[in-house]
Amino acid sequence: MLINNNSKKEETAGLGYMELFALKGHKVKLCEDCLKPGTSDEAKELRGLIKRKVLEFGKEYTINHTDVESMSTYIVLEEYPQLYLNNIFFESIVEQSELDDRKHKDYYRFNERNE
Repeated sequence: MLINNNSKKEETAGLGYMELFALKGHKVKLCEDCLKPGTSDEAKELRGLIKRKVLEFGKEYTINHTDVESMSTYIVLEEYPQLYLNNIFFESIVEQSELDDRKHKDYYRFNERNE
């Protein structure tokens, strides 16, 4: 499956987005609008973390690593390395360049090499 670079930065209904191939050190925040539509087990688990004040809306977090799969992407935060979270609940604070995207371990699994 190829992922079009333009589609990875697509916004849905005015919600924020997270860089799909975010590298270690990339800054993200938990997006309140991104959680509202979620009724999945992941959304329920995340609401529990928010209720216990483990994670907070709008607070800046740092990416440790991302695992990009064909149907979803999971992230691990520097601040909470024991949590494996779905990226749909986060948004990037700063856009990452396409050159940096290419440095991600999973980038060429989903994009052709044009070198």
